Amino acid sequence: MSTAVPLKDRKIVVISFLLISVVFILALNFYFFERTQYALIAAVTAGLLPLASDLLFALKKKTLDLGFPILITVVILLSLGHIRTAAIFVALILSGELFKEYIFERVQTSIREISHSLPDTALIKKNTVVQVKISDIHKGDVVVIKSGSRSPVDGRLLARSASFDESVITGESKMIEKKNGDTILAGSINLGDYVEMEALDVSANSTIAQLHQLVVEAQSNNAPLSHFTTRYAEITSAVALLLTVLLFLISHNLLQSLALWIALVPMIFAIIVPVATTVGISLLAKRGILIKNPGALENLTKITTIVFDKTGTLTEGRPEVQEIIVYASLNQNDLLQLAASVEQYSEHELGKSIIKKAQERQLTLQTIIEPHVLKGQGIVATWNKKQILIGNRQLLSEFGVDIISDILNEVQNKEDQGNSAIF
Repeated sequence: MSTAVPLKDRKIVVISFLLISVVFILALNFYFFERTQYALIAAVTAGLLPLASDLLFALKKKTLDLGFPILITVVILLSLGHIRTAAIFVALILSGELFKEYIFERVQTSIREISHSLPDTALIKKNTVVQVKISDIHKGDVVVIKSGSRSPVDGRLLARSASFDESVITGESKMIEKKNGDTILAGSINLGDYVEMEALDVSANSTIAQLHQLVVEAQSNNAPLSHFTTRYAEITSAVALLLTVLLFLISHNLLQSLALWIALVPMIFAIIVPVATTVGISLLAKRGILIKNPGALENLTKITTIVFDKTGTLTEGRPEVQEIIVYASLNQNDLLQLAASVEQYSEHELGKSIIKKAQERQLTLQTIIEPHVLKGQGIVATWNKKQILIGNRQLLSEFGVDIISDILNEVQNKEDQGNSAIF
């Protein structure tokens, strides 16, 4: 059987299934059967159209589709006058097709969610800043990315510096510092102020679009187990046909032979493995795990040991405060309270983790005035007539704050372990 029913055939499947169901219920009553048998035959015939379409497509490829035995069985049942039996058989097959289509529709929804990491529109700078669809962005266009917005395409940074969250690609919510000329991946979140970049290509060729395509291709490729089940179904069908013919030659009972045929043909077995593989790939993609080769998904069942290469750390996709180190008279809670009070005016992901930590400790945020975000460096504010700086080493250096070597050495050790330091 094919893995997807075309839209026009899908409508026929739905209509035929409903028609067969309604007419068959009426036909259960002998009084109505005489008046509904032609409608039931029409419904059954309509239900066979998608199978016939698949069969013709397979014959053009010089292969035999598993819909062939179904088609022959139903035709024989109708010719013998067993209309209700044929209707039940076709209804069961159509219900399986409807279930399969429902699963594939859910899969396609999961695939589309990968592309939702990109905005629908973007700002490009010509004579003025104009809003366009991301599909209208061309290579070389100057794209404007506001604070907290996502990059619509892959680009090259035109500003002196900037900070981005590339977790949509890497899975790691960590501030990535960018310098002029560095590459910005599509879907990355601008953690600083307004920046400009030069588009390196159109949206269809972006990194995230290629990831989307990988998932689509993985689902269209058959896994080794799918090849096996398809081959098994073909062999079993041939054996079933042989046994059916032998039974008919011995018993001369066509209905009994057809019953054996229906019981032995492994239709569900041939369908369920590709469906299960496809569902697995889509569910993983929805959770940020991309499967390029369906065979890799099958191999997961054989794994006993997993080795991680993540510079000594495993991440959850979002940052959190790991440690608070104080070098002055403040205690940890005082320092955390002050830092969170300033960070409430920032959209930075690392700032949000500081606020979350303060909330966990039930600390009340202080009143802060004159907060000012410095692009790619941090935030400056005033509290109790004192200036507060929170950010990276570059921020402290620009404001003339020297950091002694012992502190820098300790910070370097923490960063070597995969942590990000905020001063």
